[in-house]
Amino acid sequence: MKKLMLLGMACFMGSATYAESVDDKVLAIMEELGAAKKLKRLDKKKDYKNADWNKYSMELIEEYNGMKDIKHSEKMFNDFNVKMLKALEDYKKVLEGKDYDAIAKSWKDVGAACKACHEEYK
Repeated sequence: MKKLMLLGMACFMGSATYAESVDDKVLAIMEELGAAKKLKRLDKKKDYKNADWNKYSMELIEEYNGMKDIKHSEKMFNDFNVKMLKALEDYKKVLEGKDYDAIAKSWKDVGAACKACHEEYK
C-alpha cells in the first residue's frame, strides 16, 4: 500500500507544471527589446527620417506589448509600466505623421519612461 501511495504521489508531483514568475516574464520581455538598442543608435545621429526608424519603433511597441498583462506585486513597478505603455501609445500616434520634431520629442518621453523604471529595477 505504501508503494502504491508513493507511486501515486510521484505521478501527481511529476505532472505539476512550472509556473513562470512575474519577474521571469518581465526579464524575458526585456531581453527581447532589441529594437530599443537599434533606435538608440539612430537617435544618437538624430536620424528620425531613416527608413528603419518606423520599422524599429513598431518592433519596440510590439515587443513591449507583452507587458500589458503584467501585474507585479509592487505598485511602483505597475505605475512605471502604465507610464511606459502610455508613452508608447502616444509615440505610436506621433509616428503616423511626418513631424520629425514631434517624433524626437515623443521618443524622448519613451526614453524617460524606460530610464525611470530601469533606475529603480535594473
